[in-house]
Amino acid sequence: MQLVPFPDRENPTMWVNPEHITSLVPTITTPPAPIMVSVRCKLQGLSEFVIHLGQLDSPAAAQQRWLGLLELPGKRCARFA
Repeated sequence: MQLVPFPDRENPTMWVNPEHITSLVPTITTPPAPIMVSVRCKLQGLSEFVIHLGQLDSPAAAQQRWLGLLELPGKRCARFA
C-alpha cells in the first residue's frame, strides 16, 4: 500500500492511500472576493471533510493548485482529472 502526503493547511502530515479516495470536489472563489481554493474530499470509511489549499493571486494559480492535488506523488489520480 502506497501512502502519499495529502496537502492540508490545518494538517500537513495527513497521509492517504490514493486508492481510498472516492471523491474530490473543488471550490474556487473568484474575484472580487479573495481567490481561495478548498476541496471537499471523501475517503473510504471516513466522513466527508474539507481540505483548505489556501489563498492564491490569480484564477490561473488557483486552477493550478487544484490540478496539483490530482498529481499525488508516485501515483496520478487519473479518475478525477
